[in-house]
Amino acid sequence: MKLTKIEFYVATQTFTFPIFGSSPFDKYILKKVEGLDPPDSNLFIQPVSGNRAIYQGRRPENRQLVVTFELNPDYSLGETVSDLRQELYKTLTMTNSDDFPLEIRFFYYPDDNPSNYVYTTGHAKKIVASPFSQSNEVQLTIDCLSPYLSGHEVTLDLGTLQTTPGYLLFDKIGTAPSEFQCVIKRINALSGLRCTLNDVRGQGSNHKAKLDMQPYLPSQLILQNDLITIVSYNGQRTISLKRGTSDAVNFLYTLTSASNWFSLMSNPIELQIEPFGEYEFMSFSYWPQYWGI
Repeated sequence: MKLTKIEFYVATQTFTFPIFGSSPFDKYILKKVEGLDPPDSNLFIQPVSGNRAIYQGRRPENRQLVVTFELNPDYSLGETVSDLRQELYKTLTMTNSDDFPLEIRFFYYPDDNPSNYVYTTGHAKKIVASPFSQSNEVQLTIDCLSPYLSGHEVTLDLGTLQTTPGYLLFDKIGTAPSEFQCVIKRINALSGLRCTLNDVRGQGSNHKAKLDMQPYLPSQLILQNDLITIVSYNGQRTISLKRGTSDAVNFLYTLTSASNWFSLMSNPIELQIEPFGEYEFMSFSYWPQYWGI
């Protein structure tokens, strides 16, 4: 991934930082970006007897970016370093109800495709401008809302990939865990009430990478042609059921204790709906995530 430029979007403002081929007329000239490597992880380690410890897991810290750039006013237009500095202060350090997040986009080659970028969102934590020095450099620290860099939504071609109803095998784009959204249709109603979405290769030895839905009232059965929509995004996880022309209803409560929300991690991804042959995927999409650049 060869970067060509970085852009900041906040409210209605855009700040562009070319990486190659910067012009003398660019208001902001990029000097350095720190924080594009995989972020540090918090390790959960429990001490036990015998001067030993047990590893219990890890959680990546949210990404922090430190961007250093030079202010380059166009004096022929009456601009000054102070003008550009004040514009940054006003836009990036809002403290009222309009404290908009920054969206930071990292464009990569070929940059003639406007969708060739990954992005993250965050808020300006600190701006260091040193107005009394001879340097026009500014250092901006941004606390991001995720450890990952995100790509654009990928929608699978089910006509090619779903060779058997309710079974998908595909190579995932991205290097980090990805959330997904899918719509499942019941095409036969031959057996029990259950509908289980299994991440076959992500199960490991504990067999917990699955969403197991089992309605427990006769009025809540999954009938033929019913549609189940699953959204796995952290903080927005939902499951709903739609029947005919009726409005979709909450179906999250049907998850059993055997369920465990999962992300798309292994490669290739292998998903299977049980009971086999009773369901098929109607749509499937995910957002690629990256550990770094």
